[in-house]
Amino acid sequence: MRTNAKLLALAAVAAGCSGLSAEMARSSYMKDQMAERVFPATCADLWADGLKVLAQSGYQLVGTDRGLAGQDARGFVGSLLAAGHATTRNAKGVWESETDWNSERLRYQMKGYPDGVDGCQVRITAMKEEGGEVGETRKWRDFEMELAVLARVAPKQAAAVEAGSPKEPR
Repeated sequence: MRTNAKLLALAAVAAGCSGLSAEMARSSYMKDQMAERVFPATCADLWADGLKVLAQSGYQLVGTDRGLAGQDARGFVGSLLAAGHATTRNAKGVWESETDWNSERLRYQMKGYPDGVDGCQVRITAMKEEGGEVGETRKWRDFEMELAVLARVAPKQAAAVEAGSPKEPR
């Protein structure tokens, strides 16, 4: 019986490792596919779709962005206390918006960089507040969230990215 228990434990560890390996393979693939991807729309044309993806993923938008994504307006105090900000554009034409924190102290920043006449590079960064110290924030680019925006803007391109993604072992 002990040998069977050891074999089961070893099988469980191996299954966990193969799941982790598949997750790492997908992460690497997504980075390769999305890192420099130019979306086939101007930043102005795709921006509301990006905001909707963030809102539908459970993140609270700020200011006028709320209406663009179908969220109810917040009162003055709620807007004043929000950590994020509504969409802005800088002198180089870069679009930027940030969500408010969710209950897990996670929020998103979305940036759109104009690329050519009809293209936009979308960068979505997750920001997770960690530890007890205010200001300790870990950041990472969320390629899966970017893919969700691509699926709204260019479903065939998103489907092609998904079709080539490494599959989990069965």
